[in-house]
Amino acid sequence: KTIDGGQTWTIVNTSPQSDILSIDFCDSLFGYAVGGQSTILKTTDGGSSWARMATEPVQVGAEAGWNNSFQVMGTHIWFGTNATKVYHSSDLGVTWASGVATGSVNTYALHYNSATNGLAGGTAMVKSVDGGTTYTAATTPGLSGNVSGITGVGTNWWSVRTGTDIYCSTDHGTPWPVGNTTT
Repeated sequence: KTIDGGQTWTIVNTSPQSDILSIDFCDSLFGYAVGGQSTILKTTDGGSSWARMATEPVQVGAEAGWNNSFQVMGTHIWFGTNATKVYHSSDLGVTWASGVATGSVNTYALHYNSATNGLAGGTAMVKSVDGGTTYTAATTPGLSGNVSGITGVGTNWWSVRTGTDIYCSTDHGTPWPVGNTTT
């Protein structure tokens, strides 16, 4: 945790159960973190202390979460796995359901622009218009590699895939022209 803009950092939790892969805060006090093996941690004091949630999803086999596929929005939490699934909770983790991200073996990245509209990507891109209950194939940016990052606002989406290109769509992810190429 940092309280001075990143000048100094203090360890406030060490999880012996699994690696912590992603973190997201709802406000300055309430935050969530996801780790491998479906570990969900919650803080209510700005990250000074963390507790494992008793209602986290049950891990199936070797299923695990990914770094860029975790998001908290309002009362919704989503996280993608290496098992063609995206978990979703509409009540901040009290109950969980999962949708199958058909066509993408791993969900390396996901982002929702609203409680209903989201994209998830890995080897392919999929979209949901029902909050994550179902996913359908979507246009995947680029030509090769894995989708490793997605973000968006309104109807605008940005994505990165293996390589140096940043893709931008102004029409809910269709199409994905190159918005920028880095060196």
